[in-house]
Amino acid sequence: IILKITALILCLILATNLYSQNKYKTLNNSDIVEYRKKDGLPSNTFSSVVQTNDDYIWFSGSVGTFRFDGYEFAYLAEEYGIPEMQAIYYDSTKSIMYFASPEKFASFDGIKFTTYDKSNGYKLKENQGQIISFVKGDSKGRIWIGSYTPFTDKHFNGSLVSFKDEEFTLYDSLSFPLDNARNFIETPFGDLIFTSYGKNTQNGDGAYIALYKRGSFIKIDDSFGFNYYNAAINENYSSYFDSQGNTWIPFRGTLDIENAGSDDNSKGSGILVYDGDAFKDFPGLDKYLENKVNVSDVFCDTENNNIYANLSRVGPKRITFSDNLIFELQNNRWEPSSIIQEIFKASGNDKSTSLSFNYNNSRFIKSRKEPRVTLAFSTTGIAQSSTDPTQFFAKKDDKWKKIDAYNGLPILELDNGKMLSTAKGIGFLTPSNSKMFKKEDGVLLPDINISTMYPDRRGLVWFTNSYSAIPSYITLNNNGMNVWDGSNMRKVTIEDGLKSNVSFNIYQDKDMNLWVPTDKGITQIRELQNSNGEWIFKLKNIETQNQKNYNTTTIIETKNSELFVYQNFVRPRYGNVTKADFFLGKIIKDEVVKIKSPFSKELQEQPYQLYFMREDRNGQLWLEGRFANSIDKLSSVKTEIKIYTGTEWIDPPAKWNVPNEQLHFVGELDNGAFYLTAGHFYNFNGSEFIDLSDSTDEYADYRIIKGASVAGTHTNIQSGNYLYIRLRGRGLVIFDGKNIKYLTPRNSILPTDIHNPFVDHLGNLFFGSHAGAVKIRGENITLYFDDEKIKAGGPGGAVEDMNGNIIKFYAGIGISIEKPKTESDILRI
Repeated sequence: IILKITALILCLILATNLYSQNKYKTLNNSDIVEYRKKDGLPSNTFSSVVQTNDDYIWFSGSVGTFRFDGYEFAYLAEEYGIPEMQAIYYDSTKSIMYFASPEKFASFDGIKFTTYDKSNGYKLKENQGQIISFVKGDSKGRIWIGSYTPFTDKHFNGSLVSFKDEEFTLYDSLSFPLDNARNFIETPFGDLIFTSYGKNTQNGDGAYIALYKRGSFIKIDDSFGFNYYNAAINENYSSYFDSQGNTWIPFRGTLDIENAGSDDNSKGSGILVYDGDAFKDFPGLDKYLENKVNVSDVFCDTENNNIYANLSRVGPKRITFSDNLIFELQNNRWEPSSIIQEIFKASGNDKSTSLSFNYNNSRFIKSRKEPRVTLAFSTTGIAQSSTDPTQFFAKKDDKWKKIDAYNGLPILELDNGKMLSTAKGIGFLTPSNSKMFKKEDGVLLPDINISTMYPDRRGLVWFTNSYSAIPSYITLNNNGMNVWDGSNMRKVTIEDGLKSNVSFNIYQDKDMNLWVPTDKGITQIRELQNSNGEWIFKLKNIETQNQKNYNTTTIIETKNSELFVYQNFVRPRYGNVTKADFFLGKIIKDEVVKIKSPFSKELQEQPYQLYFMREDRNGQLWLEGRFANSIDKLSSVKTEIKIYTGTEWIDPPAKWNVPNEQLHFVGELDNGAFYLTAGHFYNFNGSEFIDLSDSTDEYADYRIIKGASVAGTHTNIQSGNYLYIRLRGRGLVIFDGKNIKYLTPRNSILPTDIHNPFVDHLGNLFFGSHAGAVKIRGENITLYFDDEKIKAGGPGGAVEDMNGNIIKFYAGIGISIEKPKTESDILRI
């Protein structure tokens, strides 16, 4: 039995390791998941990679075609009865794939394969050992198939075939003038430029290009005045068309075997541009294309109207200030670019030093997302033995800055990241899903313990830095407030028109006006967008009738769209805390009308007062107050209640049996309002207060709630028809007025240290916790774990912006904007 169990465990371990993933972090905290041979990767040598509309990734090369579904790699040849196809092309507009091998051609519409062979007209020339180099479509609806014969030194030892309207055309050596077809690029004029490997695929000898125009080929060789060889194009990452529609072709040159080992062992390197009529080149590179240096790529930056040329050298070296391996076209001449010097300056390096990484090759990489253009420095040994990670730079604020570093090069852009060619296989890079904004990024006060976050109905998130809802945590900061507008972290202060920089709980009314309470009055903010989609804020201060300053912290809106404002914590000056007088008012048009306190003169004379105001389901306003002669007694005195009927303030009727305790409002459902006290749970059903603390029924055991937190705790947490009651350090009770669900770490993913609750206008409830942000919708819980690089012990609070990003505040650090990232996997046994 022991032997059988041991064998079973061993099998499970081996099966698990079969598809283990190698996970890494990049310099910029992005994630790379790498697959190698041991992980099921059939080969890391492939000529074409595509992602289809159904999100499969297909690879093709000399070993055949295989498909990746996010979990495992699968050969499809045997399943569909086709040979090992060596190249693929995907027409995304029609969702049709095309495959080619020397023996067969096939198409796949997602449901079935259609295959062609000699009997259907598909054939290559009779050369043995041919390998398909490309399958590719053009704008005329033709599919082109090219092949080459490796390591055979003779002319016309490859093939070129076109396919259209179910017919194949094989081009002979008289019609197609190149050796070993390599690839082609379609120009904006509709002409095709074909490249080749040359007659010897080892050194690229005779690797000219050919222009296909008006149905015939023209070889571009020394008869045109150019001796450029070995053109290499990769449209996946580079850009060869400028803003005028010209096509730029880089030539890497050929290896001069006779002079191998000398300082000058390459020839035929340069750049040609095709303008729709003719080819031409520009001077300036000649004297640099020596000493084992050649052209590696050309890049058209259409956004900034620049043309770049990248040179490469044979051996990797450290970057020096005087390196001339990046050029720009200026006044029809190639001139050394200042990019490397700019990178040195941005890195703070002295001219006499070198940067701390080796490279022999640089290239510009295009992207659909920001940054649109990156510059990568890498070594050609990336797929062999290089240990130097590729360094990535981008231009930000008109300066080149380092943005990341990792071992690999992008070969395919995905919806959420990139596929990489790595030293040992392939990798999938997912960009860092968060950005931390610190003080230097515009966060006004990252050091406070509680920042109140308010996501408005447009999805902008507002941050205020003063807090008085719980007197023992009172914080008054004279800094203004931040707002995240979806792109930028901005500041709003008195310089922008804010009444005071000591601001409290923001509120947005049904008419989309924002109201900011401050210690000197209310400011109204209107949010506008200009034609560029940028947010503009219009501020207006709301005065009282006597034009004097007044202190407010909280705004509520009634069902009838009436706006009331009040000061929640009334106190004398003590320590660093400023004085705050009683204030209750109603906003009428552009003015605040003061309302006298409805409480007795005796209560009003108490120096410390704490208020909470709400509207009940009958449309009456409840003003609940606590009154004490010292701040420490505010946490234990009974709650006094006044009710505004719409015409007058009244005391609660005696028959209501209001508990002679300090009441903490929880929420109101169809069957009444609910309150907590120290050790009790009450339901006010509209007629009287009923103590539920020791009762149970078939749906709920109310005795659980006796342990609820009340002192120094927010208790009014309601979302829709759910009330949420925290049992500090033990869990959370979800109550719908009938059923109680008690969540703990034993029966849910909920952390126990949830704090700083916030319910947004969509009904999402957010908490901060040591594990990250907690989002609750009804009874469903989602955890957004913290980024691994964040050293804080969890966010102080969290909300969601207009793009679905999770916004977290970390005391002492700043504000994190995090794109939600979910991961799933399947069990493998």
